[in-house]
Amino acid sequence: MTYTLDEAPKHWAVSPNALLIGVGRAADHRHNLEREPGLFLQHLVQEYPPPSLVHAVCDAGWTPGLEALANNTKAVEADQDLRDRLTATGDPRVAVIVLSGTTWTQRDRRRVLAAADLRPEREPSWRRLREWLFGNAKSPSLRSAVVCPFPGVPEYVLRVRGTDLTRAEQLRALLSVHTHGGVDALWTALEDLREPGTLHADVRDLLDAAIATPAGVEALRVAVVDAEGTQGLIAELRDADTYDAAAGSVSRREDIDGDALRAAHEALPFGPEAARALVEHTDCPARLVAALCMTHPRPAELLGVSATTPPGALLLELPPKRVTTKVLTILVERCLGHDLSGDDLFDHARPAKVVLELAHRAGESPSLVWTAFHARLAELVRTGPGTDPSVWREIADRLNRFRGTVSELVEEARHHAGTTQGPSSPWPHAGELPGHTATPRLDARRAAFVALTDAADDDALEALLPHLDDRTAYDVVVHGRWRPTRLPELITGAPSRERTLTARHRRLPADSVAPLAALDDADVNAGLIYQIHANGRLLLDLVQGVPRHPGANRPRVELAPTLVAELLAPDTLVDRRWLAPFVGSGDPALIAAALARVRLNTRHLQLKLALGQWERGGREQVVLPDWALDTTKQLITSLRAEPDPDAALQKLREHVHDCDSPTSLARRLHSTTARSLPQLLNEGYRWDWAAVETEFTHGRLHHEILADLAELPGCPRTLRPGPRETTFVESRPPTPAAVLRGLARRRLHTDDAWAKDALDQGTITPEDLLRHARPVIGLPVEPIHRDPVARTTLEHLIREHLDGNPQAWVVALRLSRDFEGTLPELITTAAKATS
Repeated sequence: MTYTLDEAPKHWAVSPNALLIGVGRAADHRHNLEREPGLFLQHLVQEYPPPSLVHAVCDAGWTPGLEALANNTKAVEADQDLRDRLTATGDPRVAVIVLSGTTWTQRDRRRVLAAADLRPEREPSWRRLREWLFGNAKSPSLRSAVVCPFPGVPEYVLRVRGTDLTRAEQLRALLSVHTHGGVDALWTALEDLREPGTLHADVRDLLDAAIATPAGVEALRVAVVDAEGTQGLIAELRDADTYDAAAGSVSRREDIDGDALRAAHEALPFGPEAARALVEHTDCPARLVAALCMTHPRPAELLGVSATTPPGALLLELPPKRVTTKVLTILVERCLGHDLSGDDLFDHARPAKVVLELAHRAGESPSLVWTAFHARLAELVRTGPGTDPSVWREIADRLNRFRGTVSELVEEARHHAGTTQGPSSPWPHAGELPGHTATPRLDARRAAFVALTDAADDDALEALLPHLDDRTAYDVVVHGRWRPTRLPELITGAPSRERTLTARHRRLPADSVAPLAALDDADVNAGLIYQIHANGRLLLDLVQGVPRHPGANRPRVELAPTLVAELLAPDTLVDRRWLAPFVGSGDPALIAAALARVRLNTRHLQLKLALGQWERGGREQVVLPDWALDTTKQLITSLRAEPDPDAALQKLREHVHDCDSPTSLARRLHSTTARSLPQLLNEGYRWDWAAVETEFTHGRLHHEILADLAELPGCPRTLRPGPRETTFVESRPPTPAAVLRGLARRRLHTDDAWAKDALDQGTITPEDLLRHARPVIGLPVEPIHRDPVARTTLEHLIREHLDGNPQAWVVALRLSRDFEGTLPELITTAAKATS
């Protein structure tokens, strides 16, 4: 996870002192580093040090702090800016860590030696480093010492590693010898380097010239600049026979000239390893990436590791045979909407299967690029296959192997329609209908076909569906776009495969559930049971077989035999999410299966179990497990003892209704993970997206479940983006005074579950914790740091009482562990004590 010093993530707020230091100013901390090192060093070794403290340490050049940061492997790996600041310090102790560690690059090692601070007081430390270099001839760090300012070291590198060095490194070493030892040192170096092959051919000539005249020294300087620049890089890349050699050459350059590199490549292409090393460089221009891909045997490999966004023009420039599935996928993912348009995709992208699969995956994307693509696709489908099943059949048959564009696919299918397969032939790639407890994902071919059928109008779909096999019909109806105009006809018409599959639609809207349930069709009900908007009383009716169609004395709607067979299949371990709805069914066999698999550890499910048994067989049939909650047992016992069984049953229904509420759903979601979410979705909570949004807004949802929630019908767009920092509302109702008094009286401890629960339930806010929670050491700091209102309040307190007062900072940081008051009280107390 990469972050800059000015944009540190939430992770640095790991204690009250870390929170205070992180919100404070670097200038205040800089005054206290030498005076109170123990207060600060512990925060420099945590995974993400507070950014203001990092600034203070680097600005002050405080050696103990610099050492702590340099040894903090995770922080250094995460932040290139921190690496650059540390290597620019010129501190010998930092240099030892950089040269001896494995986290650092050759560029880092050269920078730390080139920046060496040679003040007399640091001479003993540099002398020890010099001795370390002499004693580690095989260390990878030794070649970085070509820039070393210590007499004898560059000569030593040339002598023991000369044949391993590039021309640029040899030249730099000789220039370092002259810079720190003059011509006499060059003479000495020449004596050590007389062995043939030790130096590159022209390097010896430059050395001789530098020894002979001042003009030769200047020529050496010019040669170093040239060799360490882009022209030298080009020569090294030509000679590199491994990826490591090429990557080393690229990494040693501060800047690269993309135009010069592209011209050199077009004149004589670089090899695959050199190409990879170049595209991984953060400054590699997009046009150079394109040029390298044009000659690379596997362009997808380059695109996959490219540090810069490749140009969308590659879609047009690469030969069609080289635009593989992976190449196209990467270009769409990284370029669409930048310099790659929907028209480009439609007119030029191939193969058609991949283009259509990507279009299907884009789904309801609001992107104008995809909107334009889908508009052209709809027109193509209208004028192409339309309502002709034979053309659709030909498309399905050719889709997997066709290499052309989408338009070319449709045109070829029209041309061959009816010539290769008759109307009675099995549908291409036919399959069985997936079971109710199966959720097969679409492979690329099936997703592509669904993208085409989604572009068709209702008339075309109605003409096509009777010809499809069960599996393809499932793909088209269940995974296809929702068609609200089809629903009235399906409800009023005769039972059909399409109607049954519509009940299983992955995005069935809430207002479509009740009309389908009113059909009292067992097969339709089997699909509705697993829809999140079939909940509360409706779900209980579905699993108990209670008729939903208006009218009295209608027979019970038995569960679909295929569904029951799947749930009770012997020797099959059915996932608990499929059995969860049947906790309230009252069916002994299904209840037994559910009890064996479903976690009935909530009052909600235990009461539904009792209600199902009571409604199906009377109150005498209610049997709760021994491990049921005491509160559940007590309620059921008291209800069974009431003289009026109907009134008692109604009270139980009301209790279940309360447990099904959106408020209860919100509380459950606080502790729901990606693993437990599937069961929760089938427990029958009355789903309310507004309540879910509120919990997300207040930071009470695990980010890991957002991707799954985004797949559910009706999910708001606010929940659909990928992982991001939680945002909080700034306008909040005031917390009741009684709650604040209770918070002030309570003594918190580290990781206090009460505080977490109170935040999760919205009883208190992070700002309430900041202002009223005590003692300071028990304060849960992460919610305060993540909440902008609480964070702003803390910033104001620090600016008012601690800014510009280093002594007050020391007092506050020292007192925090034992201070029994609140954090604001600690801050004001420290300020008063030093006034």
